[in-house]
Parts: sequence; C-alpha cells; structure tokens
Amino acid sequence: MPNRNRCRFLSSASGQTIDCQIEVTQNPVKLMVYKKWIGGSGEEQDVRVSLECESGEYSGYRYINEGSPDGWEIRNIHPDGILCNVSEQVRDNFEADIIDCQGLYVLPGKGEECTLLNTKIVKRIEMLNRYGRFIMIFLILMVGLVAMRRFS
Repeated sequence: MPNRNRCRFLSSASGQTIDCQIEVTQNPVKLMVYKKWIGGSGEEQDVRVSLECESGEYSGYRYINEGSPDGWEIRNIHPDGILCNVSEQVRDNFEADIIDCQGLYVLPGKGEECTLLNTKIVKRIEMLNRYGRFIMIFLILMVGLVAMRRFS
C-alpha cells in the first residue's frame, strides 16, 4: 500500500511486499488561432473557426478577429501526437489563406498556434447606369474639345 510520500518507502523488512499505485494524467494542450487582415479599412466582423483533429477531446466553434485570438484545449492526445486542421467560415467579403493552420502536429505537453490570413475584397459600387456613363463620356469629350480650342 502506498504511503503519504507517494510510493517513497524508506525502509522495508526482508520478504515484505510493498505495492505502489501510480496514476499518470495528461494536462490539456492549448491550440491558439490568430487572425490577420490585409487590405481595406474599417472593422471586420468576427470569423467563426472550427477545429478537426485525428483524435483527442475538444469541442465547439470559436470566434476570432485581429487582436482577439482564441483557441481550444485538447485533452487525451495520443502519445505520438495528432494532426489537426483549423478552418474558417467562408464569406464573400474576404479571401482566406488557411495554409498556416493546416497539418498542425500537436504533441502531448506542447502547445501549438497558427495564423489565419484574410485579404479583404473591396467591391466596386456601381454608380452609373448605361445612360449615366454616356453622359459622363460626353461631358469629358466636350471639356476636352473646349480645352483644345482654348489652347490652340
């Protein structure tokens, strides 16, 4: 039977049987995901990210943005490690580059991190219909003709 010193026996009698029970537990590993935006200006909405691993225990989606990373605590990782992939919800206002968050090799006792890089897509606002374009072209030609006559 183990004593209070956790299987540390200072003396034992000849022929005496001493048993000791050891329990090995694994601390959870933190996988952090960061967000970086390129292009455009203004605040962007948080992006929903998800995690897929070969094994281990983790749960739920996370919402991240530049300056507010988040992640998962993964429990019960195989001693040889596991492969994980982080993906994000696709939206039409950015182009995602998730290569840094693919094929993450997570080992017991060692955290991991990655960065999702998004390029903002700025959509052009259609200001003129076809009649407005015709008028704009006509005005530019007229201003050009007036300028040519004046400086000739």
